[in-house]
Amino acid sequence: QSSEQKECEKLIEMLSLPSEKRFFDLSYALRVCSEYKQTKASVLVYSALGLYEEAVDTALSIDTSLAKVNAEMAPEVDVKKKLWLKIAEHEIKQENNEVEVMSILQECEHVKMEDILPFFYDYKVIDSFKADICSSLEVYNQKIERLKEEMAEYTQMMEATQAEIETL
Repeated sequence: QSSEQKECEKLIEMLSLPSEKRFFDLSYALRVCSEYKQTKASVLVYSALGLYEEAVDTALSIDTSLAKVNAEMAPEVDVKKKLWLKIAEHEIKQENNEVEVMSILQECEHVKMEDILPFFYDYKVIDSFKADICSSLEVYNQKIERLKEEMAEYTQMMEATQAEIETL
């Protein structure tokens, strides 16, 4: 290992410390990391600052798995979904990696097939997801059937209640 790699590892180790053991300003650390083009360290600083969108954007330039880790750290479901969609869009448009896109669907419960379909350019690519699209439609169909059954139950209960009221 070169001395530069060792220094980078030490920097990342220092940035990974819990907040109560960190005795430096994160904003300054971010400026230094950016100045010296320490991208992975910058991702850690963004994450420590709670800037998950910036962390994911920066991580996508070097490592998708790092972007996924940071997307998962987001506290709100809406933000988390937005970040995972950003990763999916990157994988589709920049990397053209269908396998990775499928893993995103499995890794993040908030992202569904219909969320990522707009990112695809042509029908050839979509055709390779035909089975997943069909299974997604089947899930929706099951939900619709369940809702229809609930509506029928509520209708029966309403009719029974009305009949009961009329007898009084």
